[in-house]
Amino acid sequence: MKLIVFGSTGGIGRQVVAQALDAGHQVTAVARHPEMLTIQHERLRVVRGDALELASFQQALTGQDVVVSALGILTKEPTVFYSSSMNNIMEAMHNAGVRRLLCVSAGATDPGGWQRWIVKPILWRMHGEMYMDLLRMEDAVKASGLDWTIMRPPRLLDEPRTGRYRVAINRHLFRLT
Repeated sequence: MKLIVFGSTGGIGRQVVAQALDAGHQVTAVARHPEMLTIQHERLRVVRGDALELASFQQALTGQDVVVSALGILTKEPTVFYSSSMNNIMEAMHNAGVRRLLCVSAGATDPGGWQRWIVKPILWRMHGEMYMDLLRMEDAVKASGLDWTIMRPPRLLDEPRTGRYRVAINRHLFRLT
């Protein structure tokens, strides 16, 4: 399978690239700063591009099977980074005929679960502007007509893989550990 990964130099993106290569896929990594991606592999192609500038990555989508967006910023300021980037990515997908999209959002954008009473109000107070834009991104993805999956991880750790994962589809993860 041919995957193109946006946000390939961040924590999630690096893991997506590495695990996709380990699984035998061909990977195109889009990065504003390609030199920050230290992974080297014969099935890895690194492309300089900025998700906010459609022309910088449009050609890289040609022939791809799947788009993975692991884009991320951390801000307390108003932003349109997620929604604008995703709109550009989806336009490029439509232009290139790519149908499958996986994108990472945030667990705190999910309105339910027991965490909504304790954890989410704190997170929203700290990063509400960012979460509002993630919700705009999710709405755009849902309306896109693409074959999409939105992942809302409640907590990610920068530790070795354990092989133990919990997954919930259209419902909440009730324990964080």
